[in-house]
Amino acid sequence: MMTTRDWSEMRILRAELLDAHRDLMRARTQAEQLIVSNRDLSSLLASASSQAGELLKVSVAFRRLSEAGDAAAAALWAVEDVAINVVGTEDFVLLACGPTARMHPIAGMGDAFDKALDSAPTLARASSIRRPRRSTSGLAGTSLVRSSSDACSSIDCL
Repeated sequence: MMTTRDWSEMRILRAELLDAHRDLMRARTQAEQLIVSNRDLSSLLASASSQAGELLKVSVAFRRLSEAGDAAAAALWAVEDVAINVVGTEDFVLLACGPTARMHPIAGMGDAFDKALDSAPTLARASSIRRPRRSTSGLAGTSLVRSSSDACSSIDCL
């Protein structure tokens, strides 16, 4: 038979067991929250790393363009590098035109460059097919730039 002392000891042990159980549940909840937080931070880190890589590409491209200065060949190479590494296309053509509306392919690669070599594009045709393109970096694939000398150049990514 249990004495009063045994009953009081059992009550104390049960209270301690309940406290330990509450502490265990609190620790499990905190561990689950930490796991979720860790997943979120890992996702943010991966995103930041990807954005840092894209930013590095853009800064390298900017540096190459700014270092090209007046050297046309270096500037063309830098623009090609931007199209390939920043925009993310391997199907583009760089077109140049003088005072006439006829354009001449001066650089590029892929089907767009081959088509431009086969058919002589005009400024009107290049302007009429301009439309934004999707890319991994979110940049549009076509741009038309006029210089102060009224000559123009175009990047057309198909």
